[in-house]
Amino acid sequence: MTLIILAVVFIIFLFVGTPVSFVIGISSMTASFVDKGIPPSAITTKLVTGIDTFPIMAGAFFILAGELMSNGSITKRLIDFSKIIIGRIRGGTAQTSVLASVFFAGISGAAVADLAAVGSILTPAMKKEGYDDTFSTSLPVAASIVGPIIPPSVIMVFYAMATNSSIGALFLAGIVPGILMGLAIMAYTMYLSIKRKYPRNDEPFPGILQFLVIFRKAILVLFMPLIIVGGVLSGVFTATESGNIAVIYALFLSLIVYREYTFKQIYRIFVGSAVTISIALLVISTASSLAWILAVEQLPQRALSIFTGITDTPLYFLILLNIVLLIVGMFLDPGAAVILLAPMLLPLGEYFMIDPLHLAIIVILNLTIGLITPPVGVCLYVGSSIGKIPIEKVVKGVLPFVFIEILVLLFITFIPQISLFLPRLFGF
Repeated sequence: MTLIILAVVFIIFLFVGTPVSFVIGISSMTASFVDKGIPPSAITTKLVTGIDTFPIMAGAFFILAGELMSNGSITKRLIDFSKIIIGRIRGGTAQTSVLASVFFAGISGAAVADLAAVGSILTPAMKKEGYDDTFSTSLPVAASIVGPIIPPSVIMVFYAMATNSSIGALFLAGIVPGILMGLAIMAYTMYLSIKRKYPRNDEPFPGILQFLVIFRKAILVLFMPLIIVGGVLSGVFTATESGNIAVIYALFLSLIVYREYTFKQIYRIFVGSAVTISIALLVISTASSLAWILAVEQLPQRALSIFTGITDTPLYFLILLNIVLLIVGMFLDPGAAVILLAPMLLPLGEYFMIDPLHLAIIVILNLTIGLITPPVGVCLYVGSSIGKIPIEKVVKGVLPFVFIEILVLLFITFIPQISLFLPRLFGF
C-alpha cells in the first residue's frame, strides 16, 4: 500500500511541474506519514548521509573543471582542431560540431556543459553558413549525450557511488560506446548533409606548419582526459583526486598558459559551479532517502519477482530493461534515476547473469538518452535557448537522432564485448 501511495504522489507532483528534487523529497515524506515503520527522522538522516560520501567529491570537481574549460578560448581551440580534421567535406561544420562534442566529452563529463560549450559557438556558425535553424540547433543537442558516456563522467561517478563499483572500470567501459555513438551521429549527419545539399568547405587543407600550430593550441586541452583516466587506471591517484587535478589543470591552462580569465571571472565561474553542484547534491540527497524507503519496502525483491514472472531469458530481460529505462529517462534526472534504480537493478543483473559493467553501461546510456527526449529532457530546453527556436522544433529535429542512438544502444546491449573489451584488457 505504501508503494502505491508513494507512486501516486510521485506521478502527480512530477506532472504538475514540481522540480525533481522536491518531487522525490515530498514522496519520501509522504511514505513516512502513511507507514509507521518509516520514521521521518530516518528520512532526514538519509538526506545527510546520502551525500556524506567521499567519492561524490569527484563529481563536484568534474563539474567545476568542465565549467572552467567550457569558457573562454578553450572550446574554440577544440573546434578549430576538429575543423582541420573533418571540416572539408559536405556538411563539414556540422561534422565539426559532433567531433568537437566527442573531444569535449573527455573534459566536461556532463551533457549540458558539452552542449553549452559547443552549441553556443557552432549553432550560430551553422545558421550563418545556410543550415536550417532546426538542424543547426538539434545536432549539438543530439551530440551532447556523448558527454556523460566518454570519461570522465559525472553520472558514472554517481553510479559507482550507488553500487560500490570501480570508477576506473566504468570509465573504461564507456569509451568505446561513446565513440560508437559519436560515429553513428556523424554518419547520419553525413547522410542529411548530402541529401539536403548543406554547404561544403572547399578551402584547401592548411600547410603542415599551420596544422602544427592549431594542433599545438589544442594538445594541452586534449591531454586533460588522458591525465584523468590514465591517473585513475595507473593507481597514481583516486577518482576523487583526479577531479582535484582536473580543476588544477584547468586553472593552470586558463590563468597561466592562455591567460584569458581575470580573478573576477574565475570567481563567477566558481559561484556558477557551486550552484550547479548544489542542485545535483540536492537531487542525490533526496534520491538517497527514497532509495532507502524502496529498500525497506523490499522493492528490489518485488521487481525481481515481477521480471522473472515475465521472462526467464536474459535476452528478453534486456529488451524489457531498455524499454523501462528509456521511459524512466524521459521523466527523471539521470543522477536521481541512477541513485534510485542502480541498487535495485544489480540483483536483477546477477539473476540473469549479466556482467555488472555491461549492465552499468546499459543503464547509463538509456538514462543519458533521456536528456534529449521530451517532456523533461533538459538538453532540449538548453538547445532551444541557444538556437532561439521553439522547443517543438528542437524535438522534431532531435527525434531522428534519438532513433539512431537507440539503435546503437541496442547494438551495445546485445554485444557485451563492446563495453567489456577495454575493462578486461586492463584487468577489470
